[in-house]
Amino acid sequence: MTQQKEDLLEKAADVAEAVEQNLTKEEEASLGKPSGAKNLIHVITSVTALVAALGAFMKTCDHTLTRNAYNTLSESISKIEDEQKKNHEDLLKLQAYLDGMARAPITSTSVTSTTASTVDAGAPVPSPSPSPSPKLLGKNPEFNHAYPVA
Repeated sequence: MTQQKEDLLEKAADVAEAVEQNLTKEEEASLGKPSGAKNLIHVITSVTALVAALGAFMKTCDHTLTRNAYNTLSESISKIEDEQKKNHEDLLKLQAYLDGMARAPITSTSVTSTTASTVDAGAPVPSPSPSPSPKLLGKNPEFNHAYPVA
C-alpha cells in the first residue's frame, strides 16, 4: 500500500512540473501583478463603495410615522389597562356581593292560610285564524303561509 501511495505522489509531482513548464512568460506576468489600469479601476470601485456605505449610515430617517404609531399604541394600551383595572374592581365587588348573599341567613315566609281556593278557568277558547290574503295562496294549501306568489 505504501508503494502505491509513493507512486501516486510522484505522478502528481510530475504533473505539477509539466503544468508549470507550460505557462508562458505573459501568463506568469499577468498572474503576478495587475496592470496600472486595473489598479485604478479597483481604487475607484473601492472609494465609490465606501462613499455609498458612509452615505447609508449617515442618512437621517423620518421617524414621524413611527413616533405617531407609538403614541397611538401607547394611548390605546393605557386605556385598555384602565378598563382592565375597572373590570377587576367590578369583579371583586360582584364576588363580595355574591359571598354576602350566600352567607346571609335564609328567611322563610310562612303560609298563613292552609286552604287553597280553586278557581275554574273555564274551557279554552280557540283563537280565530286569520284568513290568508289572495296573494299568498300557492298550489299547495299546506304551505300557503311560507311561499308567497308574485
